[in-house]
Amino acid sequence: RLNAIKRIDLLIEVQKMLCDQHGHVTFNLLVIGDGDQKDNLICLTEIYGLRKNVKFTGAIYDESLNANYLMYSDLCVTPGEVGLTAIHALSYGTPVISHNNLNIQMPEVEAVIEGKTGALYEYESTDALSKCIEDWLKKYPVKTIPIVENCWKVIDLFYNPEYQAKIFEETLVK
Repeated sequence: RLNAIKRIDLLIEVQKMLCDQHGHVTFNLLVIGDGDQKDNLICLTEIYGLRKNVKFTGAIYDESLNANYLMYSDLCVTPGEVGLTAIHALSYGTPVISHNNLNIQMPEVEAVIEGKTGALYEYESTDALSKCIEDWLKKYPVKTIPIVENCWKVIDLFYNPEYQAKIFEETLVK
């Protein structure tokens, strides 16, 4: 959902910052979802002159289409609280970037392992988000097989029905 908590506006601001800094757009942005912030985000891309580098798909309920978008993306960036978006992206081998304020972050952020399955940036800092994205894309200009395998591994080990059932059983026994 494109709501205020996701802070997609920060991602568009970072795209503009890096464009101004380098003299060209350094990444394209695919925004999946609908919500009360969609019109504001479209307007922001227009103001910044980024419309040809930002695609808004709207809500997608076709998992094969979601799978294609996620598998072929180099990164999934959610500047706000990441939640199940992290698990969805990692399940398709795509690393995740989100913020480091664990007091307000969703529990799924634990699947983001620095340098392996993604990265965390300093909460609400466009400079830190910009550096985080730029550093990741410099180190990994394309998604490599080891990155994909790291993403799958964290899902296979901890975010599967068997492991989650085990945690529930251990909690109930205590």
